[in-house]
Amino acid sequence: MVTLSVAIPTFNGADTISETVRSLDQDGVNEIIISDNCSTDATETVIKNLHNNKIRYYRNIQNLGFDKNCDLAVKRATGEYVWLFSDDDIMQPGAAKKVCNLLSCYSTLSIVSVNHSIRDYTLKKKMVERFNPDLNDCLTHGLDEFLSVVWKHHSLISTNVVRQENWVGIGYTWFIGSGFLHVGKIYEMVDMAYYIAEPLVINRSGNGRGLCMPDKIVNIELNRIKLLIDSSAKRQTVKKCIAEYIRTIPNRIIWSKRINRSFTVFPSLLKYFWTSPYFLIVCVPLMVLPCEVYHIGAGIKKLLKLG
Repeated sequence: MVTLSVAIPTFNGADTISETVRSLDQDGVNEIIISDNCSTDATETVIKNLHNNKIRYYRNIQNLGFDKNCDLAVKRATGEYVWLFSDDDIMQPGAAKKVCNLLSCYSTLSIVSVNHSIRDYTLKKKMVERFNPDLNDCLTHGLDEFLSVVWKHHSLISTNVVRQENWVGIGYTWFIGSGFLHVGKIYEMVDMAYYIAEPLVINRSGNGRGLCMPDKIVNIELNRIKLLIDSSAKRQTVKKCIAEYIRTIPNRIIWSKRINRSFTVFPSLLKYFWTSPYFLIVCVPLMVLPCEVYHIGAGIKKLLKLG
């Protein structure tokens, strides 16, 4: 059997990390690496109180930022493969064994990508049962095939299992500050990859550590678009992925307008998407409409539901 480490880059994860670690302590996981980015809450105390001999806890002297801490978490692992994991997500029972069995069958995989479900912050309410409902397990070769399967969700850190040796061999200078170092590294190292369609991870939605406004979310996501554009993927693949992303923007705009927030990332969106007819015809008018229009629309929708 291959050796599998789980690496958790964390910062102020005291409220959720114990539940996450308990879900990770299953057959197939050799060690749990926790790279604490100088948390100011009780994360360290929570970890020590778990008394789990699989845990290897490291606390950085200073906060290195997410990207460097993510890289350090994987480098600190000793397993042949490393499952990157968020400090608030949950691993489904039996998931590690399933991944290890797969890796034993395909000894040259550079990446394993897994499907996920989404629940609210309490984990009680199911929001999305199966993120990619129409896909089956599949083997991919090269970046373009990989993106055709996982583009919509591979930025979620907990869906990625990477070959440690390949990860370490990739430099990271131009990824730092993007918030998506794991995405950039995967673009560089992906060769033969396997997608598991079963949702092996529960993504906890609505992280309580920071209020993520729609324009802020889009601004962060544009870093992922830049990594995609700068990658070695064929231009046709890049255009297809970007077209899929653009179709998510209207919901962001509507959300923003309904909470009386201006969509401040318009110049950045225009820079990347000005050649897209969908962006110009659908997204731009939505951004121009005043917030009051969205309030009226929401009110009418509410009345129709009551009726």
